[in-house]
Amino acid sequence: MALLILNLPVPHILFSFNCRAAWKLFVAVCASAFLLSVHSAPIQAKKKQAQAQSENSSSKGKGKVKKRKAKEATEKTAAIVSPAKKILPSEVNDVELAAVYQAISQGKSGSALGQIEALLIKAPNYKLLHLLRADLLLILSQKQTLKTTAGTSFALPPLSPDHLSRINQLQQEAQLRLTSQQKSKQLSKEPKVPKQLIKLADNEPFALLVDSQSSRLYVYQNIPNAPPKLLADYYATQGLKGSAKLKEGDQRTPIGAYFINGPITQKLPDLYGSGALNIDYPNAWDKRLGRTGYGIWLHGTMSETYARPPYASDGCVVLANPDLEMIFKLANNGAMPIVVVDKVEWVQPEVVVKSQKTLFEALDQWRIAFEKADDKAIAKAYSTNFKGDENGKKNAANKPSKIVLNNLVTIEYPGETDMVLMRFEQSSNQSAATRKQLYWKKESGNWKIILENTL
Repeated sequence: MALLILNLPVPHILFSFNCRAAWKLFVAVCASAFLLSVHSAPIQAKKKQAQAQSENSSSKGKGKVKKRKAKEATEKTAAIVSPAKKILPSEVNDVELAAVYQAISQGKSGSALGQIEALLIKAPNYKLLHLLRADLLLILSQKQTLKTTAGTSFALPPLSPDHLSRINQLQQEAQLRLTSQQKSKQLSKEPKVPKQLIKLADNEPFALLVDSQSSRLYVYQNIPNAPPKLLADYYATQGLKGSAKLKEGDQRTPIGAYFINGPITQKLPDLYGSGALNIDYPNAWDKRLGRTGYGIWLHGTMSETYARPPYASDGCVVLANPDLEMIFKLANNGAMPIVVVDKVEWVQPEVVVKSQKTLFEALDQWRIAFEKADDKAIAKAYSTNFKGDENGKKNAANKPSKIVLNNLVTIEYPGETDMVLMRFEQSSNQSAATRKQLYWKKESGNWKIILENTL
């Protein structure tokens, strides 16, 4: 990719000038193209956009408003019912960003600058684009200056640590976006699937997978009797101190298998962007290990910027607002999985099918043991290190009963060796349906239940 990202940030480039006017040109371009554009242009653009929207909406009659709302409702329903096409954000996606870098790498600075200008019309607060624009303007101005002047070397004055940090963060964001874009192209050609998503529940059409190493969120669609289908992937921000949350206030994003149990309904500050979805951290496994903290959300980005640096939240997973709005459009029946891993392990579909076979056999033996009220067989299904509800291992059914398990989701648990989470709805002719979670761990080659809880 372009040297602009990997090795050549603008503040460290040496330019050749022999006159004071050329130096002033350089400073003016740098200041106006980056610092002023990054900080004031988005705010002004946002104000103008809001003003235009307000004037536009006030000029419309009630009939037109109703038609517009009906159209939005139809589009939202279509997105939920028929998500066969790859969903994309509504403003700037990483395919367009990759095209800019492709033009830069080919030496087409003018073309790249034109692409950036067009993208900034759609996303005027995208700071990474402003940095690229500043880079290109300076390169183009350097070329023009060198045509008319004999060279005298000048070094740029040093930037403050804060400005250097911001530029480094933007470069890191760009590197992650471009690397992930290359991975997305590979996944579109190869039939590989994430090893962690062993089975998705029949009543949940979608699942989310977060790769913390690549700052990427993947959206998968549940396909009956087939591997899940990748619909989209988005750049995501995580905790300031990275992942593997242990305690409250450590500014880390938890690694584990979680579920989105609904949106945050109260009015939120601008920090959370266009909304937030609640993640059920800490779960039963986190509590068993003594992990603390709360309020881990999947939320949007403040209005002053299109995206946040890769490590910038207090532990939440953060998306650009257009990307989050796509997630909000997905059907969620109250238990959409969001699996946060250190690094996704991509495997052939048959590897997942093999995992399903052995795990489902263990689950079926557990179910049959309860149906027969066989205390000995029930005890055999549990680990000696088991912890859980008292109505689980210790109190078997008093008499045989037919047990039915519905909407089973099975996830290889991130951050643990040979551990799986199963979540399902359990009912029998003796009791109403309940939602249960079983945490299985392999011991001496056999799957044993190490933790159980009823939701």
